[in-house]
Amino acid sequence: MIRLSVKLRNGGRQIETLSASGHAGMMRESGDPVCAAVTVLIRTLVLFLKTRPEFESDIRIPERGHVFLSVGTVPAESGDCWESICEFFLLGLRSIENDYPEAFNLRYL
Repeated sequence: MIRLSVKLRNGGRQIETLSASGHAGMMRESGDPVCAAVTVLIRTLVLFLKTRPEFESDIRIPERGHVFLSVGTVPAESGDCWESICEFFLLGLRSIENDYPEAFNLRYL
């Protein structure tokens, strides 16, 4: 099972920290649709943060299947953008969890 924990701030509209680990176990690792979907969302979030150094993010991927990230201060002029990115990201994750609860667990801290 993939376990993803997220801590939100700003009234639950912005991701402050995220931790993800595991494998969905639906199919072999290289062809698992749940793993692929979660991976695409996380990679896109990581790529976005890497293009925005002003967000003061800390991204760690110690090994395959494990991701930890935290987002520091988000400039006021970027707050609405970050909230939209977070909403998009979490909407996708909730959809995966609803469709595959045996393979993916999203937890809010």
